[in-house]
Amino acid sequence: MKAKNKRTNFSMPSIMLAALIAMLLPSSFLIEENQDEHTIKALFVYNFTKHIEWPQGKISDHFVIGFTGNTPVYDRLNEIMKNRKIKNLSVEIRKISKSDKIKSCDILYITNGEKEFLKANELTESYGVLVITEEKTINTQISCINIIERNERMKFELNEAIIKNNGFKISNQLYELAAISH
Repeated sequence: MKAKNKRTNFSMPSIMLAALIAMLLPSSFLIEENQDEHTIKALFVYNFTKHIEWPQGKISDHFVIGFTGNTPVYDRLNEIMKNRKIKNLSVEIRKISKSDKIKSCDILYITNGEKEFLKANELTESYGVLVITEEKTINTQISCINIIERNERMKFELNEAIIKNNGFKISNQLYELAAISH
């Protein structure tokens, strides 16, 4: 007797989507188990840029990532970004004080304990600035993305309302990888 070939019917678009996800995700969110939390957070920041589209005309001649407070994430991101570009642009990573204009940043990373930072600046200046925080719970007033630790793993939350209000387009892959979307 001949054995029948069992075949599952998959549509071509679903096969192509699965192949694309398989190619993109492992390289985009590759995190080794022996990396410390600061390196993982820095890798998250870099990898988020691959899955986010900024509002038209927001990014100028170079990509600016601003940091509030003191954090090893700043140093780790500087190491990661050596000889790398974001959106085919050179990258400037700098510390931001409360008197600086945040609208010059493309990403503003607000370190733990600095959530009052944006209150010192005008919230209207945050249009087109991807605000990343690292609080225990997401600040739905300012955070686009909040990096958290859950079950001894680094994860992130997305704030859909702020993301849309600030003109960002987020890939479906990023939404699927998020621990929570608000």
